[in-house]
Amino acid sequence: MKRQALLLFAAIFSILIALTWHSCNSCNTPPLQLCNLPAPELDKAAPTSPTTATIDWSDVPGAVGYRVIVTDLTDSTIFGTFNPTESFLNLTGLTPFHTYSADIRAKCA
Repeated sequence: MKRQALLLFAAIFSILIALTWHSCNSCNTPPLQLCNLPAPELDKAAPTSPTTATIDWSDVPGAVGYRVIVTDLTDSTIFGTFNPTESFLNLTGLTPFHTYSADIRAKCA
């Protein structure tokens, strides 16, 4: 089942970031194994400067890590693909006044 949570926020320094959270159960995208695990719950998303932000989500029991694809929706480009092992990600190099989405999925052992 696909679960989504949307959080919009604006930074003091005028950076605009939209974070969209969802998972895809039964998805398998090589070369990593994605799991039939519940979607992580968004705990916090906050800018830390005009060009940086931190996103935190709840741990998913059974996950050995996460795959996060960040897309710049303003330019319709992939900002980056990240494979954190912890349930947070520090983003750097963001462009002020741009809108971003983050697709997060749990990885299996």
